[in-house]
Formats: sequence, structure tokens, C-alpha cells
Amino acid sequence: MAQTIINLDLLNGNDGFVVEGATFGDNLGSAVSIFGDFNGDGLDDLAVSAPGGDPDSRGGAGEVYIIFGNNGEAIIDLGDP
Repeated sequence: MAQTIINLDLLNGNDGFVVEGATFGDNLGSAVSIFGDFNGDGLDDLAVSAPGGDPDSRGGAGEVYIIFGNNGEAIIDLGDP
């Protein structure tokens, strides 16, 4: 898998990126919040909700993803936990 580095300081409103949910219609990103340091590495992490997610085919259960902070290159693939 090729990595892409996204420098947020260079985004100008005409470019950007998309983080897709694990399944179609899961409404990923309905809520996003700084979660604090969930994994104890000294970096803040993000919590991203997907209220329409259906883990293990449990319709309506919803999901929350934790995206770990990183001070280097990172790949965000929510479909591959």
C-alpha cells in the first residue's frame, strides 16, 4: 500500500482528503473529538463516530474508531482494524 503524506498546513480549501468509513452508509464522522492519550504514547488521539455502523452484523449498534496520534507518517484505513 502506498503512503501519502498530508500536510494540513498546506490545505487551502480547494484540496483535502477523505476518510471513508468501513461500510457504506455508516455515517462516519458524525462526531469527531480529541480523545486524549488513549494508548499512552504521549500523543492525543481522535475519536470518530459511525452511528450507522453494524459491527458483526448488529444493525444499529454503531461504532467508534480511535485514530492514534502520530508524529510521523500515518495510514488511516478504518476498514482494516
